[in-house]
Amino acid sequence: MHLFTFKGRLPRKLFWKQMLINGILIFITQLVTILLFSAFLSDQTVEKITTALITIQMITNFLPFFSALARRVRDSTRSGWFTFVFLIPYVGLFILLILLLLPTNKKYNLSE
Repeated sequence: MHLFTFKGRLPRKLFWKQMLINGILIFITQLVTILLFSAFLSDQTVEKITTALITIQMITNFLPFFSALARRVRDSTRSGWFTFVFLIPYVGLFILLILLLLPTNKKYNLSE
């Protein structure tokens, strides 16, 4: 896997598989934390521990996530800089989602 590189392309199927795995890992982190600590600690403490663990997980996944976004957008024949379209208020996330859902264009390759 090329988790820390912004070069190349990432097909739609592999991108969404990676996003699904990240979502499952976050869910498992929450579930395990709640099950392990809820019997021994107060609800507020369990919530703080869960939040801390998910924050750590998100920080460690930040660079691989943006790498995957840039490579996926490039795979749909756009520049990797289109990843930052999510910064546009209200509509940016929808535009990015559309770019992520576009099929692979095998005729045109921006990364080479």
